[in-house]
Amino acid sequence: MSKQIIEKDRKETLALQILILRIKELIDKHLKEGCKGHQAELRLIKTED
Repeated sequence: MSKQIIEKDRKETLALQILILRIKELIDKHLKEGCKGHQAELRLIKTED
């Protein structure tokens, strides 16, 4: 029983680590590119209406 709990905990920890890495990548990308990417996305949203 406890072995299953440990395994589940390990998988959740791994998933969180992957999520944190993805967020870090997004932040790094944003810092490198500035706000240009976001402005382009906003323009796309506005033109779709």
